[in-house]
Formats: sequence, C-alpha cells, structure tokens
Amino acid sequence: MAPAKPTGLEVTPGTSDENSFTIHWHKPSVGPEDPPIVGYYYSINAYPTNANTTYVASQTDITTIGPDAYATLQGVNTVYVLSVNAAGNRSFETAYVASTTFTCVTAAPPIPASVSLYDSSDRTLDRWMLTIQWVAGAGQNPATFDHYTIYRSTNGIGFSQLATTTSTAYIDASGLNNTTTYYYNVKAVDNAGKESAQSSTVSKMPTGNYITPPALLSVPTATEIKATGAKISWTTDRTSSSIVRYGTSDGTFSASTGQFDLVTNHTVTLLDLNPGTTYYYQVQSLDENRDYSLEDAYSTTYTFVTLPAPAISDVKISNLTLTTADIPWETTTVAHSTLNYGQTNAYGSSLDDQSGSGTTSHNVKLQSLTPGTTYHFKIEGTDADNNILTSDDYQFDTLPLPKIENLKIEPISNKPTSAFKASWTTNVPTTTIIKYRLATDKEDKESVKAKSETGHNIEITGLLDDSTYLITAQGRDSLGNLAQSGTQTFKTPLDTRPPAISKVTIESTFLETDAEGKSQIIVSWETDEPATSLVEFGEGLEGGYTGRTTEETTLVTQHLIAVSGLEAQTPYHLHVISKDRADNKTESESQTFVTGEGQSSVWQTIAKVLNQIFSFIKLSP
Repeated sequence: MAPAKPTGLEVTPGTSDENSFTIHWHKPSVGPEDPPIVGYYYSINAYPTNANTTYVASQTDITTIGPDAYATLQGVNTVYVLSVNAAGNRSFETAYVASTTFTCVTAAPPIPASVSLYDSSDRTLDRWMLTIQWVAGAGQNPATFDHYTIYRSTNGIGFSQLATTTSTAYIDASGLNNTTTYYYNVKAVDNAGKESAQSSTVSKMPTGNYITPPALLSVPTATEIKATGAKISWTTDRTSSSIVRYGTSDGTFSASTGQFDLVTNHTVTLLDLNPGTTYYYQVQSLDENRDYSLEDAYSTTYTFVTLPAPAISDVKISNLTLTTADIPWETTTVAHSTLNYGQTNAYGSSLDDQSGSGTTSHNVKLQSLTPGTTYHFKIEGTDADNNILTSDDYQFDTLPLPKIENLKIEPISNKPTSAFKASWTTNVPTTTIIKYRLATDKEDKESVKAKSETGHNIEITGLLDDSTYLITAQGRDSLGNLAQSGTQTFKTPLDTRPPAISKVTIESTFLETDAEGKSQIIVSWETDEPATSLVEFGEGLEGGYTGRTTEETTLVTQHLIAVSGLEAQTPYHLHVISKDRADNKTESESQTFVTGEGQSSVWQTIAKVLNQIFSFIKLSP
C-alpha cells in the first residue's frame, strides 16, 4: 500500500520579494513490516499527477531542497509532496499528499527597449509576415528572467497576447494580410510570473516591399562578344528586372536596354556596337515592389571590348568517330557559311551550314567518312553586309577501327595449377578481354580489365591439366567499337609437380580414458594447391613410422588431422603427406614432439623422456 504523506512540510521564507525559497519536510513513520521510504514526488501550483511531478531520492529523516526559484506565480504559491517506498508504492489521493503555501512578490523586470518592426513578407507566395525585434531592458537580471510576452492589436488600443519567447525577436506569420496595420508591444516576465510595463508600440502594414535592391550573386559578365554586339549576364538573390546602361567612356552611359521580366538569371543582349571598341556598363535589377531608389539599384562599372572586323574564329573539330566529325565555328557577325572538305587541300566536297541565317555560331556534321583517314577542310562565307569571310586550311584524322595484333599465348610454369599468360597490342586504347573455354565446352569464361590501353596482358590460372582450351582476345574502344582476335588453342601440360607443404604445426592436448591417460595431437599444414591429408608417426625421436592416420581424400589447401591414442610423456616423430589431383605426392620433413605429461610431475616427464632416449635413468616407483 502507499506510504503516509510527509509531515512538517514547510517553505522558508514564507514570504519574499525574491524568488528564492527552501522547502523541507520530515519522513513519515512506517511499520516494521512495511517497505522503507526511498524518495518523494513534488509539484508546484498544480495538484500532483504522473505527468507534472519531480522525484527527489531521500531516506533521511528530514529532506531539504533549494534554495531555488520555486514560485511560478505572483502572490500565493502552493507546494505538494507525497512519499514513495522501496516497493514503488505511492498515491495521489489527498490523504497521502502534504501541501503548504508560500508567497512571492517580486519587483517588475525592466521594460524591453529599442523595439523595431520589419516587413518579412514573401509576395511571391502571398505569405505576409512581420518581424518584431527588441533588446533587454537596462539592468535585466539573467538569473530571474524567464521570458518575453508579445502583444498585438489591429487598432492600437485593444492588445491581446500573441506569443511568448526567450529570444529578442519574433516572426508573426499568424494569419496576417497586406491590407491591415498591426500594432505590437512587448513585456518582460520574471521566473515568478511578474511582468514589466509594456514597451513602446510599433506598427506596420505587411506590404512585401523590399527596402534594398537584389544582391548580385555573380559578377556581371560580358559573353558572346562580337564586333557589333555582346550579351551581359548576371544572377541575383531574388527575381527582378534586367537592365543594362552602357557607353564608350567611363561614367557616361549613352544607352540602356533590357527587359522587365522577373528572373534570377539575367541576360541582356547589346546590339549595334562599334567593332574593336571598349564599352563601360552597369547592370540594374529592380523588384516589382520596392522602397528604394532606381539609382541605388545600379551596380559598379564593368568593361568589355568588342571584336574587330568580321572574321571566322574558334574553329574546332569535335565528336570524332570512325566515320563522322562535328565542325563548329564562330563568325564575328551573322553570316552564311559553306564548308569545303576532302582528303587533299583540293577538297572536292562541300556542305552548307544549316544553323540558320541569324546566328554567329555555326556547326556542320560530316558523315560517311573513311575510318583512319586524314581530311582537309576550309570554311567560306558571307555576312549580312556582304563581307567575305575565309578560314585557313584545317586537318583532322578520323578514328581508326580498333584492331588486335601480336596475340601470344604462353604457359606459366611454377604455378600450383595450369595457367597461361595472354598478351597483345591494339592500335588504339581498348579494354582488355580474354575469353576461354575447354574445347569440349559450349560456354566461355571471361576475364576483363576495364582500363583502356594499347598494350594488353592478362593471366588465367586454375586450368585443368592435360586439356585443350580455345582462347579469343577482345577489346572495346572509347566509342564501344569491338576488336576481336581469331581463336587460338592452348593445351595444358600433364601435372608432374607435387604440392608444396608449408606451416606444419603440432598442437598437443591431454586426453584421459577410463584406466589411463592418453594423449592426442592436432597436426595442421598448408599446401599451395588442393591435396589430400595424411599423417605417419612413430614412437621415439627417429626411426620408422609405425602408425598412420586414415587418409583424408578431400582436396583442400588447409589441412587438419587429429592423431589420438598416443602414450603420455612419450617422444614421437611424424611427417605429413599430401597428394594432388594428379597423384603427385609430397612428404614433409620429420617433426618431433613429446606428448602431454598427464598426472605426472614435470620432473617425471623429463626423466622418462631421457630414459627412453639414453636408458640410463631409473624412474622411482
């Protein structure tokens, strides 16, 4: 059952103008058969429940908490305390809950200062918001401060509580519209619930107007510069118009152009410029709703130089394949162009540029070319003013078809299993692919190196002995064209090499039977190819092998054999034997060991071993 409520509950001081109180109480009496009191739960200004109580572990006769800011109300506050015993029993019924009151009347905190209001609306999304900011009043005590309460009104008279916060700013986005003026003030509240007088009142209608121009996220840049035109590009942190003013002397802007579409990526084309001339320009980005001047929105001054007289430039050869090539180029003015091409500088074939009559960027795609061949080409054209444009003679080579040459298949000796090395060259970089299969099989096996290169080599291991394999080399170039060799045959030799034995390890453990102790050992070793497992052993440090284990015929490279029934305290010698798939056999060197000592002393074990070796020490009975 629940323990009795605490006795002597008291708060000191009973009344204070500071929120600092100490609470103490006495442990209630319990019966000799009842679980002891181990702690208490308390709550302030709310009758205790599972959700609102704080636990205090205590088994002393008097429990004290504080001093601390326990008051949450101005005036009378109530503290509730109940006991809990070692069995976890407690009760929230009034008969088990002690309570008392204490009074707190604190001085009002200082009034918040420097209150300001900002329009933080987003017109694009029709989200109307106002941000109120302030600073703490002079002399505000951080130890007693609890929060700020923000009040709002739509007429400047009837204010109601909007929100509470511990910061010195608040964004009001609760159902505002852009046709109403809103009024705000702020009060500071201490940890006993005492409010300051209200701050000064600020007001604003959320219109969404910007008070500063959009910020430039990239430096304005002149691109696609031609003899008589250029494009000016820049980006801003919000959507706005795109205007450029420009001229031929610094500080004097004789022309302007642009568009009023609201974008963040801005591009303005300047036309009718003078060839080979330095131009000075500034960009301007304006918000549709703004509270700043047009002049404030202009950037600093930048420059560019127009190209000289019309000409063909920036000729490139791109996307070369076996039979095609792209020829892009630029003209400094709008022009119509023809590309003449052939395998000599006499050309012989021509192709008109189909990019359109209103462009300075041109491109021709040549098709049905011969792989691995040198081609010449020259561009001729006429611009809008009938000026003749002629390029130099250019050359390019179409890509050759990938081809495999010098394929060699060589056996690799001194491997645990049959293996071969394939090597070849290609005329262009390709991947490395080798396909192989037994002559009696239908399915190929494949080994691949993804790196593109012209010198190729790859090793294939794990082949069957005395078998014929069919081998084909392949490779793909960067365009996916496949090169493939003819099929070669390769016959693996008979396996006459025995497996190599290494890492022979003997581990001895004692095994006791019904009448006498027997020893066993665990012998492990490795072979460099799959092989059988067998141990031969004999008593003494040398001589013949009188015992042997059952041969494990499973072909493995990690071997483990248990040899049991050995005499304790006795020297033995052994060797291990392994045979590979071709019945090539290997025997290890002889290994010596002494079996475990059983129940004898260490001296007895040593003496017995020496007696068996030298026969001059008598064991005491």
